[in-house]
Amino acid sequence: MEPIINEIKVQFVKIAETEIKASSLLTDLCNKLNLLLPYYNNALTFYSNDLYSFNINDKSVVIFGHDLGGYFVLDENNGTIGHLIEDNGKLKVRFCNTNINQFICFNNLFICMVYKIINNEISDNFFDSFIETLEKFFSDIDKQALFNEENFWSERVYELSDGFFPLGDERIKFYENLKEIEDSKEK
Repeated sequence: MEPIINEIKVQFVKIAETEIKASSLLTDLCNKLNLLLPYYNNALTFYSNDLYSFNINDKSVVIFGHDLGGYFVLDENNGTIGHLIEDNGKLKVRFCNTNINQFICFNNLFICMVYKIINNEISDNFFDSFIETLEKFFSDIDKQALFNEENFWSERVYELSDGFFPLGDERIKFYENLKEIEDSKEK
């Protein structure tokens, strides 16, 4: 499943393998992409072999994955990780993490915790304390990730704590049905 804002994908430019090998930052990113856990219920996918460049606000970023809401990007200038989304009709990048290592840690821990919730391994009595511990741990690893409530991980923790993060496949099926309807209208 592609992100909701997939119409911008036509503007992505595949980065040549020679260009990736010439950049230590891009080589490091490629070497670590297979460490990231995907999650079907939110269309969380990482591109194991392909990276794409994209220009936003006169700045080039590297696309390396997506979820239902947008694309994950690496800023080649400072190594930070962001989430490219559409907000009020305009594209913007929300801050995720200071570097790819922190992003891998956050993503994988978050997805593991989501599965614990799905599998009822966290009782209702401990859920609030679980969320507080997750926030504290995230803050200890990368304080900037939770610094602003509009940051990617602040939103994800909020969604999880308030029951908005998709624990089942209903949201994906809804968007797949919309896409099928849209595709059939185009024919």
